[in-house]
Amino acid sequence: MLVDDDGFSAVHLEGLLADLFEVEYFSNAREALESALKAPPDIVLMDVEMPEMDGFAACRELRNAPATRDVPIVFLSAHGEAENRLAGYEAGGDDYVSKPFNPGELRRKIELLLRNREKNRELAAHAQAAANAAMAAMASAGDVGTVLNFLRGIVALTDLEQVAVAALDTLRRYELDAAIQLRYGGTAISRSSQGLCSPLEENILGTMATCARIVDLGSRSAFNYERVSLIINNMPRSDPEYYGRLKDSVIMIAEAVEIHLRSLDLVLAARQQGESLTRAVRHGIQAVQDMRHRQDKLNRRGLGIVTELANRMEDAFLSLVLTERQEAHMEGLMQQALSEAQSLEAEEQAVDQLGRSLLAALEESLNTVPKPKEAGELPPPPDEAVRIELF
Repeated sequence: MLVDDDGFSAVHLEGLLADLFEVEYFSNAREALESALKAPPDIVLMDVEMPEMDGFAACRELRNAPATRDVPIVFLSAHGEAENRLAGYEAGGDDYVSKPFNPGELRRKIELLLRNREKNRELAAHAQAAANAAMAAMASAGDVGTVLNFLRGIVALTDLEQVAVAALDTLRRYELDAAIQLRYGGTAISRSSQGLCSPLEENILGTMATCARIVDLGSRSAFNYERVSLIINNMPRSDPEYYGRLKDSVIMIAEAVEIHLRSLDLVLAARQQGESLTRAVRHGIQAVQDMRHRQDKLNRRGLGIVTELANRMEDAFLSLVLTERQEAHMEGLMQQALSEAQSLEAEEQAVDQLGRSLLAALEESLNTVPKPKEAGELPPPPDEAVRIELF
């Protein structure tokens, strides 16, 4: 676009540039401005001194309009003083050429400005692509954080109802309307974002279980595994990038539920085994305690019998006619029996001490066994240090 109220100068410029450019000429800055706003040119050659609106004012108008903000503008003026060049710079011009000018220099300036404009557009496109990639990466990081929190939450869940609710709550964070069916141990439950599934939803979930792993039906997408079927009713198919990212997150959630249900067999078996072991330890503790009590009673009873026998024999000596030698022999036998009974009691006390040590060890091991979590109990929330934060 050539804007100059001097017709002779304009004809001269058109002759210089016609072999390289299609030149659109205006003798009035106001008319040129209106045309440029409707159909932005590649470059503007602007005279400075013109009636109605001078070149500086027209340049400022072009710079303020979004359509012409990045159009290169070259001022052409007979006044090449420093203050005029500075005024052109402040108005937003890209170059300032004094009249009379060298035609070759002017052409090179125009070509350079056009090349720079193209490079700037490429850089802007790259910057926008990088910004989009950064935003996508941040969004993906947020998606991963949501999935990780879900994985932490379902570890302790053994109730199908709680697993289904946890999955639907996580999908709700993505603003997804979902329905899920879980199949385990010969039973199946179906739940939706609104609560219980309608008969039609439950029928569809059961039917989808026999379909391919991933099925897209308009705005709906179904994800199927052996024990899990998941239907999303409002997948954003109009936004391929966002749709792909959501799809990856939903797949991770569905696979996590599938793996969790597969592991429940091992978890429940281990829990049952632990409970059986705990019962066995408690039974053993009770049995050892009963044995100790019975042993104490038997010890006391045996010692009492021996003592009573000795007393009776001493009384019998008075009515028996025994020689001193016979009497001393009998007393020796009684003293030997009492001594053996007392030594046996010492050994029994040592055995009793071993039993006490065994009981203490069993009770300590029983107290250190972690109590199984109730079905559906969630673990404590993660520390702030492990949460994913974006800026």
